[in-house]
Amino acid sequence: MSAQATMQQLRQLAPSTIAQMSGVPIDQVQKLANAYTVMSRSVGVYKDASDVLRKAADDSQRLGITPSELLRYKADAAYKHGGVYKQTYEQEQAKLAALEAVSKDVQQQAEQVKSIDANVKGIQFLAGQNVKMQASLVQLNDSIQTANANAAMESEKAKNEAGDRAKRAAEADEQYRASLKKSNDARNAIDTSGMFK
Repeated sequence: MSAQATMQQLRQLAPSTIAQMSGVPIDQVQKLANAYTVMSRSVGVYKDASDVLRKAADDSQRLGITPSELLRYKADAAYKHGGVYKQTYEQEQAKLAALEAVSKDVQQQAEQVKSIDANVKGIQFLAGQNVKMQASLVQLNDSIQTANANAAMESEKAKNEAGDRAKRAAEADEQYRASLKKSNDARNAIDTSGMFK
């Protein structure tokens, strides 16, 4: 269809139809589009965080320890050994931090679309679930902060103890060498005086 034919058909529309189209709530469409974008992004983030939490639950059950103990052990290994332990721990923490950020975005979008006269029950249900998850994330973040602080203190304590042991060993070695030198000096003094000739 050519542009001229399209224009001709638009001219034939009833004035009431054109009036209805001029009232399209662009701001509401924009809010729904923003909500869709956030929801689409949140799917992957929720899956990643769910995988982290499910693995932690499985690991803690398999090891016969609580999830908070598992978290403490992981933080401790990350601080003490670094390498793959630290990398894995930081990746898990990043996924949980992303979940927290997306959770706030979802909540904000739910508040914005609440006023739109449309079927937003699914988004509002998700927002309700989000509130519960945010409360859990606060508790989880507290546990993470505690585990990180404890692991850092334990690591620092272990370094200090290792430094003290090394210092004591060096002092003992120095005393032994001084004693050995003194003994050798005394023996040399006796040899040079001619007592054993």
